[in-house]
Amino acid sequence: MTQYQQDISEFIERAKRVINPLSPISIFAARNPWEGLEDSTFDQVAVWLKDIRDIDIYPQHAAIQTAINRGEIDVHVFEDLLYSDLKRYMNSFSEDELHAYIEHAKHVKPVDDRFLSSTDYLKLEQWVKTYYKEYDNKQLVRAESADRLTSEGKPLIEILDAHIIKWAKLYLDDFQSSWTMPRRNQGFYRAWKHLAQHDPMLNKEQRLKVKDLPNKADEAIARAIQRLKLTRENQQAYIESQLLSLPGWAGMMYYRAENDENERKLLIDYVAVRLFVEMLLLDSQFETTSHQPFYIKKG
Repeated sequence: MTQYQQDISEFIERAKRVINPLSPISIFAARNPWEGLEDSTFDQVAVWLKDIRDIDIYPQHAAIQTAINRGEIDVHVFEDLLYSDLKRYMNSFSEDELHAYIEHAKHVKPVDDRFLSSTDYLKLEQWVKTYYKEYDNKQLVRAESADRLTSEGKPLIEILDAHIIKWAKLYLDDFQSSWTMPRRNQGFYRAWKHLAQHDPMLNKEQRLKVKDLPNKADEAIARAIQRLKLTRENQQAYIESQLLSLPGWAGMMYYRAENDENERKLLIDYVAVRLFVEMLLLDSQFETTSHQPFYIKKG
């Protein structure tokens, strides 16, 4: 194994912390889906998920208000916690001002984005940087396909997900259908490479690129990383964002890799297929079916 291959294996080994191995339903046991992130606070994980995959795990304002009305949330506990935090970050305010703020916070409704200008957002961001000492100003690493949209406004990553679900479903079939995945015994990546050369969801140019792929998954990952221009520092975070896109399917691959001696590299295969299909879609200037151009998501 070359140093670069070892590095890729280590990146994926660390990146899998964002998913859990999912066993077959016959022996399924519920697990915390983010147990690998337990060294972070709930808020840190929530902000991170929102930033990299647009996933909001906080309850909606209406749900919170309903719980308060039903007595399911103790407002006094909320007031005590909020007061403690405000004293920490807004120590220049008087007691009366803090209590007035708390009273208002209990009834405030979310502000519609239409009422906030770009200047307002910049001011808010600056305030957070100044007063919220845990503010993390690291570069945000998102899947590039998450910010590429079709002519209908659909994120390209959803098209990528459709490709991956199709192939993962076929591979994980476990011989239950009458037609099993050809070359499945050679591993997910090589079986996909063999079949994707004839995939009608790809155009001719894309199918030729698949045909030209190396036979080793880690070499395909290296090619995709080069195309995506990922720095060494960002590679793990980028792979994490990809695993999080379909945590269930990735989790099933993870479980197989842990429990089947013949599938130890299955998660590497999965990452290789996902990154290369993303690269194919990003390199295409037009949608395969409608031939309409892609465009970059703003904001």
